[in-house]
Amino acid sequence: MSYQLKITLQGARPPVWRRVLVPDTIRMDALHAVIQIAMGWTDSHLHSFTKGGNCWTIPDPDAYTVSLDLDERKYRLKEVLKKTGDSLLYVYDFGDDWRHKVSLEAILPGDKVTLPTCTAGKGACPMEDSRGYEPEEDDEPAPPFSVAEAAAVLADERWDPATL
Repeated sequence: MSYQLKITLQGARPPVWRRVLVPDTIRMDALHAVIQIAMGWTDSHLHSFTKGGNCWTIPDPDAYTVSLDLDERKYRLKEVLKKTGDSLLYVYDFGDDWRHKVSLEAILPGDKVTLPTCTAGKGACPMEDSRGYEPEEDDEPAPPFSVAEAAAVLADERWDPATL
């Protein structure tokens, strides 16, 4: 069977979403790759999937603590999303906190799609490392920038390799 998923970037205005077809047997780590490509991200940051108190991610082999996270390489999507209407949360970039709702729109009987396919969508994702949609409360507007002032400051700079 194949799954028709709708991936929606939460908080985006105008809306940003993609509709994709994937095999129901796709592993969660492969679903991560599909989401990255479909949404236009660059896979430059950590990610996780969560549903019902469970968290799937790639375990950190250098972690000093025991993690309760599940290894996403060991789970298939059909074990997580079982019926139409089920959904999970996919978070990409824990700094920018891009939250995506991944909803199972339809279970398509018959031949399984062999390659994930993006069939529809709307909007572009924000640029990587743009800090999310909501400004931080302590953010202040940037002061006006003057190229002439910056050039004058740089012209006065003296570089000394012996200075610490």
